[in-house]
Amino acid sequence: MNQEASIIVGLPEQTTHALLVETAVASSSAVHTWFGRLDIVGKPGHDLHVHEDEDAVFTVAKLQIGYLRQFAAVKGWAAGLGGHVNLSLVPRLLAPRYSGRVAPGVGLFVNLQPSC
Repeated sequence: MNQEASIIVGLPEQTTHALLVETAVASSSAVHTWFGRLDIVGKPGHDLHVHEDEDAVFTVAKLQIGYLRQFAAVKGWAAGLGGHVNLSLVPRLLAPRYSGRVAPGVGLFVNLQPSC
């Protein structure tokens, strides 16, 4: 594919890196589940809205830990409630855009799945 065609289609001709490590530990009754995740990725400046350096690749990371509490099934469905905390890490060059190199975050979620 030539460069003109990739621009027209909008496909980057750049390969980046990524690493994902994920784990979960559940109680024997599967009522309580703790989970964790680490992502390390190379993102082009375009994806991060760094318009002055769109072709540069920046390494960013995210560390997340969380908990899910599953409740008893009702009419074939089991609901759960959970939450997580995370830290996003950005390179020094991007720190002014994120008010520092570490951007914290939290989330709450509801889980609904068919019961076994």
